[in-house]
Amino acid sequence: MMLELVGKTVIVTGATANIGRAIALEFASESAKVIAVGRDAEAGARLEAEGDGLIRFFPSDMTDPSSPARILAEAESLGPVAVLVNNVGGNLTQGFFVDSDPAGWERDIDLNLGTTLRMTHAVLPGMIE
Repeated sequence: MMLELVGKTVIVTGATANIGRAIALEFASESAKVIAVGRDAEAGARLEAEGDGLIRFFPSDMTDPSSPARILAEAESLGPVAVLVNNVGGNLTQGFFVDSDPAGWERDIDLNLGTTLRMTHAVLPGMIE
């Protein structure tokens, strides 16, 4: 892509599989320093190994409201955050909608929207500076 991100710090959530993994590897291929956030430590180790020393796995459950501050502190140890990719998402509940309940909807909404809001809120002040 050549986005002129050499040496820039990037956070990618949901980075240990699928689209997030590909995004993290692409940023590393452009020589960005990547904090790859995910829950799967084995997948995180494989991602680090493929990242030519530019990817650092950070284990975190994004539904934990304290996660963004810890992720940001880790990322800022590499430099100011230039890019945030809010890639985490999915469904925590399974099954047919007719059998679902509002508590399950709230968990899914938090995973898909709440995590994005919390992570962006944590990172944005530094990006504005």
